[in-house]
Amino acid sequence: MACDHELWSLTLKLEQEHGREGSRHIAERIGAAAIAGDWDDVRMWKAVAAKYDQLLHQGAGMAS
Repeated sequence: MACDHELWSLTLKLEQEHGREGSRHIAERIGAAAIAGDWDDVRMWKAVAAKYDQLLHQGAGMAS
């Protein structure tokens, strides 16, 4: 699986490209990987999902 730095890089790029729709994109990628039986990709996208969630919560905390 990708290292932490690579996961953050992917997460930030995804947020730039998809904004608040990033969650949907991540879910679609997880689903596609699961259907394909690519469990390494499932784990990677789940890790990205966790970082994306963390990013959104940090952003929400800054807006308060």
